[in-house]
Amino acid sequence: LKSTVTSKDFVKAQFLPLQPFIVKSVTGKIRPTTLTVNSGSSGLALGDASSKFGGSFSFDSVKIALNLGMSGGFPVKYNLQLVAMNRKTIPAKVESLLVPPANGIINASPNQFTQIVLDNSTGLNTFLSKFFPNLPDSFIVRGKVEINPLQGGVFGSGQIYDTTKIYSSINTFFPLKIGLTNGRYVDVSAMGGNVDSSTLASVQKASLVFDFDNGIPLQFGFRAAYLGRNKTTGLRDTLLRLPQNGSSYIVLGSPVDAAGSSAGVTNSVFAISLAAADMKGLAASDSVYVRFDMITSGTPGQPVKIRKTDTIRMRAGANMIFQINKPK
Repeated sequence: LKSTVTSKDFVKAQFLPLQPFIVKSVTGKIRPTTLTVNSGSSGLALGDASSKFGGSFSFDSVKIALNLGMSGGFPVKYNLQLVAMNRKTIPAKVESLLVPPANGIINASPNQFTQIVLDNSTGLNTFLSKFFPNLPDSFIVRGKVEINPLQGGVFGSGQIYDTTKIYSSINTFFPLKIGLTNGRYVDVSAMGGNVDSSTLASVQKASLVFDFDNGIPLQFGFRAAYLGRNKTTGLRDTLLRLPQNGSSYIVLGSPVDAAGSSAGVTNSVFAISLAAADMKGLAASDSVYVRFDMITSGTPGQPVKIRKTDTIRMRAGANMIFQINKPK
């Protein structure tokens, strides 16, 4: 039989599954889609190096790796910054570094991480030096990523899975080698005990003795200052400075083997004579400030290796000769 078909006629069909089902993947095109990235990582931990060492640190092998992955099959364009911060300082210090290259594009295969590495070649060493001596306690990568960006005015096709997502992580590789320029170690320790005025009046002769056993392949310039309350001004002050001429005592470094490691222990002893006024300053002190200025042992400028088993031991004591039952 003949029939007439018009533009308004249609055929409708339905597919009715007998049970629920999940689409595993879809192949096609999607419009450029922008997402936010905000991932963090803990910062560098150098122990006393960040609180008691001074000078300029140089990180030979530190690097930070940003892992950026997408489980789908579309290119990803990124515009990201590495933000470093130290929230322990007042005020908190925050610096940022552009993740190169700017507006980079990742053409990764599905379920594959792309690693973007920041190291000294990208200015990471200079970036971290802005924080010294209080190094960053956290890192954050912030910015935008665009899925399937326009390239040449068009956007291509790809595949999306039921598990498709964009995810990021940060790995911080701690320095294996650290250079320290014009390095110094500074510490202040409390002192115990007092010397009464009658004992001081009987002192005929006195000296301080510093005894060092140095197992570190560094030579040190050593100086000390005894701190306490100035009885004249009522304010805290330096009551005794050693050496008094402002120079330093030289603590010899340990012997160094061909590999740059310590090969033993070197002993250095200093005996400093004290005048009566010096003894009074020492007796009135409640703490001692010590400073070690670092010099490489062996050949000048020779790189050396400091192991966690290398130590330096300092012993300090006083010798006094005083008269008992001084005639009146």
